Amino acid sequence: MLLPAASIAVVPKRSVNVTAIVPLAEPITRPETNCRAVNNNMGTKTIMQLAVFESQARPVYEALTDSRRHAAFTGEAAVIDARPGGTFTAYGDYITGCFVQIVPLKKIVQRWRAADWPEGVFSEVTIELQEKKGVTTLYFTQEGVPEDFAEAIAQGWHDHYWDRLRDYLENHPG
Repeated sequence: MLLPAASIAVVPKRSVNVTAIVPLAEPITRPETNCRAVNNNMGTKTIMQLAVFESQARPVYEALTDSRRHAAFTGEAAVIDARPGGTFTAYGDYITGCFVQIVPLKKIVQRWRAADWPEGVFSEVTIELQEKKGVTTLYFTQEGVPEDFAEAIAQGWHDHYWDRLRDYLENHPG
């Protein structure tokens, strides 16, 4: 699939990570939540990534939704209340947000922001997991990322999440 105006990077490792960053035609407006409104009226981009893990979906899902497991694979503090309306912090307080939707072992939707973004600006992260024969494919979309931060955030997901999660799963199977 070709995406217009996208930069695509494939990061070779034991499994595949793929990224596309595309401009949004219009700013995202979402209803207000305990994470405040997601209407930023600035240039934003959407990050789309795919990561493949040689693991069942449960350990991948639990690493993303459990404070202890998240801290174990990232090496940084995390506080996660994985339920709709629940909040989270990761990497100390650098990443904050709230859960919009949780479908156990299948889908996570979050309002997500980084501490260095303009005040009140949130993106929307959607993670979908599909498991087949013990291999989990993670489909990731992050909409509403401030344009000036998109490249760094996209690389950060690879460096601080997918690669570290892959290493963690290899050393802590099942």
